[in-house]
Amino acid sequence: MDNGNLSSIRLLDALRTAVGDGQLKVYYQPRVDIRTGDVVGAEALLRWSHPTLGSISPAAFIPIAEESGLILPIGEWTLRQACAQAAAWRTAGFDRLVVSVNLSPRQFAQGDVVDTVWSILRETGLPPQQLELEITESMTMDVESAIAILNRLKRLGVRISVDDFGTGYSSLSYLKRFPLHTLKIDKSFIRECTKDENDATIVRTIISMAHNLNLRVVAEGVETKEQLIFLQRQLCDEAQGYLFQRPVSAEELKGMLDSIPNIVRELGVGAAYSERMWMREQLRLARKELEETLRLQQGLTFKYKKVDGRFVITLCGGQLLRRFGVDAEEVVGKHVSEIVAPDEVAPLNEQYQKAWDGEEEVTYEAKVLGVWCLASLTPIRRGGVVVEVVGSAIDITERKRAEEELHRVHKQYKLIVENVTDLISISDAEGNLVYVSPSHRRVLGHSPESMLGMEVLDIIHPEDVPRLLSAFRQSVETNSPYRIALRFRHANGSWVVVDIRGMPVTDERGNLQQMVTVARDATDR
Repeated sequence: MDNGNLSSIRLLDALRTAVGDGQLKVYYQPRVDIRTGDVVGAEALLRWSHPTLGSISPAAFIPIAEESGLILPIGEWTLRQACAQAAAWRTAGFDRLVVSVNLSPRQFAQGDVVDTVWSILRETGLPPQQLELEITESMTMDVESAIAILNRLKRLGVRISVDDFGTGYSSLSYLKRFPLHTLKIDKSFIRECTKDENDATIVRTIISMAHNLNLRVVAEGVETKEQLIFLQRQLCDEAQGYLFQRPVSAEELKGMLDSIPNIVRELGVGAAYSERMWMREQLRLARKELEETLRLQQGLTFKYKKVDGRFVITLCGGQLLRRFGVDAEEVVGKHVSEIVAPDEVAPLNEQYQKAWDGEEEVTYEAKVLGVWCLASLTPIRRGGVVVEVVGSAIDITERKRAEEELHRVHKQYKLIVENVTDLISISDAEGNLVYVSPSHRRVLGHSPESMLGMEVLDIIHPEDVPRLLSAFRQSVETNSPYRIALRFRHANGSWVVVDIRGMPVTDERGNLQQMVTVARDATDR
């Protein structure tokens, strides 16, 4: 055996007893919000102090622990220690501190990692949102499996971050699928970011990409004032490194929480300048979000003002523009008369004027560039005066077509009904007539108008009522038609024998809504 293997075996033997002998300790390195200087979290880092070998680097013993499987009990012990410490900080009044703990590849791959995390959170009493689990890009190579595990962890309420970002091999396209909260830029890029333009570009790109994905960014390995200022100007969210503090014990860190913010205030850009940079970024993101919302909107959102007596569009977006066959650039800054067809201008101006005059929630239907729209206008006031109007619209062309078709079918149906000799009637659930065909006048001598609202039983021979009620109940219970011959009272007082077919109309719960009947004069028969 060569010396390297012999050394590994000795370390492995020593590591087996390290936890029980109290040789492993958890140190904490603060994470600092470089906008405010506040300490917002701490990364838990494992340290090994051997009684004879002295301090052993994690780079030497972590790979051995991973390969041998000892990383599972060691990782669980580290997670429990870190959560217990974070809970103690919370009790001491530092309730905003988030503790971040690295998950090893073997921990992440094992089936019970989610159960282990949940068990430790309950045991220590730490709220899930104050725990952040760090994974590396290489651990997400099996994308579908990683997504399933990360989603289960997120459902617990814990945060997920990608450590050493930029050094792994995972596809950037998967970032949007992972339920992440934070990206940590690897210190190899931070080390030369103020001297090497390539590293500076990489750092800028990661920060911009992360913010566009609504992720926070932490820069690792920050050691100089120049690096801090560079990161502040790039609007990085947090940083950790020797500039703020080396990894220290929990008690040491607790005593430094009040002094660390001064480092950012003394070495970083001024607070006022930093605030202006962040304000500009917030405005940029808000504008971008608005533009994206308008672009994806199924309908249309627009604004207009009145300039020189004419209405001018000042903002416009939404997928409905495609139906119009125009782009936003072709609409914004134009008068209504320059956009729509000549015969559409007057109806729109009439509605636009109502909102400009202060009428609340003007709603109307209009045909615009050949598309039927349902629109709503809301005036915006400043100092009690309307200064602009916000509008929204949706495409109702299909609905208008359906209405026209329904109207056409209704006219045909009405024509047929009014010319048939059969008696067609519709009664509601209480038995009141809501529709009576014109043929009732010829057969029974009653006008349809005089029969509306009348109870059917009012014009049926008293001796036939029990038979009708029995047939009616059975029809409703079985949701099937019934047929019966009844005597109806003619307007002249005589009785007319009528052969009736009835069909109940029920809702999805089986409740009667209407009864439709078709009857025929059977007196001669």
